Amino acid sequence: MQTVHVLALDRIELKALLLGATAGVATGTVLWILDCVDPWSVIQAAAYAGCGGLAVGIWHGGAGAAPAKDASPQTTMPAALSPLPDIPQSPDLPVGPPAEMVEAAATLGQLDPFFSVTEQQLRSVVSQTETAAGDIIAALQILDAAQARSAACVARTRDGMVGLAEDGDAALRTLADTLNAYLLERLETTRAEREAIGGLGEQMRSLDALTAGLEKVAASTRMLALNANIEATRAGSHGAGFQVIARELQSLAQNSQESVAEARRRVASVQTTIDGVVLAAHDAARTGAEEARIQKLMTELGGIAEMTTRTIAGMARTEFAEIEAQSGQVGDQVSVVFGQVQFQDVVRQQIEAVADSVQMLRAFLGDMQQSLDGLRPDRPLQPDLLLEAVRGRYVTQIQRRTDAEAVGGASQAAETSMIELF
Repeated sequence: MQTVHVLALDRIELKALLLGATAGVATGTVLWILDCVDPWSVIQAAAYAGCGGLAVGIWHGGAGAAPAKDASPQTTMPAALSPLPDIPQSPDLPVGPPAEMVEAAATLGQLDPFFSVTEQQLRSVVSQTETAAGDIIAALQILDAAQARSAACVARTRDGMVGLAEDGDAALRTLADTLNAYLLERLETTRAEREAIGGLGEQMRSLDALTAGLEKVAASTRMLALNANIEATRAGSHGAGFQVIARELQSLAQNSQESVAEARRRVASVQTTIDGVVLAAHDAARTGAEEARIQKLMTELGGIAEMTTRTIAGMARTEFAEIEAQSGQVGDQVSVVFGQVQFQDVVRQQIEAVADSVQMLRAFLGDMQQSLDGLRPDRPLQPDLLLEAVRGRYVTQIQRRTDAEAVGGASQAAETSMIELF
């Protein structure tokens, strides 16, 4: 039977290293979920604790058992973890991996549930965050549209109120001017009527003099008829015709006197009425007081219209300016929330990158488990490619700066942006 010489490892030391790496990964994941550490530090710690610890343990065991003349402390980790084709053969041991390596491989295999749960949890967080971000964006878009409609409605209402106040002021001023013009016209008409009535009184007085003249004519006619009657009686039969004429003249004089007396009574009554109207119209104090009162009412009406317009316009401008300012602040806050949601989506992409990194780490540990089982993995073990893949998923400059601070190097500029925005 062909045998090979395999370096023996301390079983307790190897098991402690594996358990320590597992505990470190679990603790780092919990701290990362609690937002106490950076997620990339968790991945690096897991890789360094698991892979580095095992590699150093194996190398230390090999150096203590069979030190070589050309051994160097700068041997890289992938060289230590790659298959060992040049191990010298020994007839004392059978071909195959030792029990410690088998147990280490089995221990690494026990990490599969942890990585599965962690990956699924991270992807669940990614899905929930993406859904929540989409819902927030939709709600904010609705809120922004409602705010825009509200601002437009407020602007229309403000313009309507200001226009209504201005139209009301113009209407009140027009009404006041019309009423003032009408009252002034009535005053002028009343003054003209008063003057006309005064002239009528004068004419009635002249009629009184005419009536007196007619009374004198009637009296003279009566005297003439009386004389004619006397002469006709004296003439006897020769004066019978004159007697008839005398009687007619006497009757005419009597009727004229009665008509003139009636006309005098009526003229006196009309004169009394006209005198009363003229006396009331000539009351200058009363007329002046009414004119002053009308002017005062017109002034007060104009002042009320001006004050009402100024008050309504001032309230509209002040209140609606405040409402517009508040609407502007709401719009600004909506914009800020949009930015925060965009940042949340960036975080979602970071978590998604962490989940992919955990999956790559799981595949790397699977290859390492195959190597420990004595099988050649499908691809060479290259831990540095894992970090390069992680760096390729960076979406912010903060991640690159944190990477540079962690490894003590300079921050690299992003060649292409993999960030996805809404």
